[in-house]
Formats: sequence, structure tokens, C-alpha cells
Amino acid sequence: MQPVFSVIIPYKNTKDYIEECLKSIAEQTYTDFEVLCINDSSEDGTGDIVRNFIQKDKRFKNINIETEEKGPGGARNLGIDNAQGKYLVFVDSDDWCSSKLLQKLYNSYEKEPDADSIWYNSYECHRDSATLLKKWVTKGVLEITPQNIFDYPEYVWIKSFKTDFIKNNNIRYMSNVYFEDDYFYFDMAFRNPKIYCINDALYYYRRHDSSITGHSQSLYKRNSHFFKVMHNVYKSIAENNYDSAWKKAVRDYTMGYVAQYKIQVNPFLGAEYQKFINNVDKLDKQADN
Repeated sequence: MQPVFSVIIPYKNTKDYIEECLKSIAEQTYTDFEVLCINDSSEDGTGDIVRNFIQKDKRFKNINIETEEKGPGGARNLGIDNAQGKYLVFVDSDDWCSSKLLQKLYNSYEKEPDADSIWYNSYECHRDSATLLKKWVTKGVLEITPQNIFDYPEYVWIKSFKTDFIKNNNIRYMSNVYFEDDYFYFDMAFRNPKIYCINDALYYYRRHDSSITGHSQSLYKRNSHFFKVMHNVYKSIAENNYDSAWKKAVRDYTMGYVAQYKIQVNPFLGAEYQKFINNVDKLDKQADN
């Protein structure tokens, strides 16, 4: 029988956190769900913890990426492809959820049957403390436009979706890149989803002491990926003849990113931004011909 929810958890080397994550799903007050744990070439024993957990709860499944590492985006795509539930929920393997998450989502989908997506709020957790990350959304209907898209977070872990909406529109993540959520967020927004929001903070985002953004090589890679993702977003707008206001939104977003990070060690950032502008200008000229 089809489960109501498919919870997708990509994992790679999170053995210190994965069990807490899985328990938070197993202890949901709403129990009609499947959990797809996507192993993205994990090497630290996280997979053993997942497999042991599956032995105790058959609602959990482990899916191994058979080829090379795909990153969180590619792992989530595999989860989407295998999802049997009516609704999708995305959880990162080092975070955890309120035990009421699925019940609150179910109640909201029952109340708002036309909703393609339901959004909620989250806590940011650091060691033993948890504070409201930001009250991104308040109860009610939300429309995403080129003018307001950056008023809300791109994070997928505070959004649930109707599976048919995602699959029928072929909305997917980019693989092997940082900022995979940005691509997915724009791709979703282009389809004019019907969004309903609930006030509750139902997700616990774990802030780690060490951040990959602090390492210069990682920072270089992240910046390169950002421009790659935004180029692909812009390309999608041009190829599909979406409202031209989206082009301005992407250009403004990219400019804002450069302004935000230019004070860090980014000697190539200005050059990469100019390269991005040149590339999207070419896309516009190709579309006009």
C-alpha cells in the first residue's frame, strides 16, 4: 500500500549524528511513511548504523548510489525517483525533526488539498542550545514571484511537496555541486506552485563548529559552483521562455552574492562574476536570434 509520506535522507560520513536523525523520524506521531536513506559513498560507518536501524524498522530503506559520488543533490534525485509516498519530505542526516512534523504536514495537506508544497520554520542548533533560525513564514498562502523569491530561504529541509508536483514537472537537483538547493528552489518557483505555510518550527538544523566555507580551497570550490548553478538557472529561463523578470532576479541575486563575499579571500570572485555576466548575455542574444 502506498505510504502517505516519503522521507528522503541523503547521507555521507555523518556517523555521529545519523542515529538521532533516524530516531526523530521513527518516533513521529504520524506513522504512515517510508524513509529512503540514500548512501552517497559514505566511508565512516554511517551505513552500518543505517543498516542496523533498518533491521528494527521496516519502514526504513537503504539505497546505495552504485556509481560515483553524487553529492546531496544527486542523492536526493535518487530518493525522488524511488519515492512511493504521496508527499515528499527532505531531511539532512546531521539534523533532526520534531515528532509532530508529519502529523502537522498531514493536517495541513488535508486542510489545503490544492497545495503543491507546505513550508514550515526551523531551529538552529549549536551544541546544547536551539534558537529559532528565523521565522521565515507565517500561516497562510504564499506566492513566490521574481520580486519576493529572496525573501524566503532556498533550504529544502523546511519544505514538503506533493510527489506528483515534483515528478510531473521533472523538478530535480543538480548533482555534485554546492548550492544544489538554489537550483531546485528556482526550478520549483518557475512552475507557480500553490504554497501553504504553517507557523510551527518543526525542524532542527545542526550548526557545526567547523565550516567548509572557512577553508580557502573549499571557498574557491563553493564560489565556482555558485556561478555554475546560477548559469544553469538562467539557461533554464532562456530556454523555456519564462517571464523575463526572472532573469533580473537571477542577475540581482548573483550580484548580491558577490557583494556579500567580496571581503573574504576571493581574488577570482570579480572575474568569475564578469564571466557569468558574459555567459548570460550570450544566452540572451541566442534567444533573440
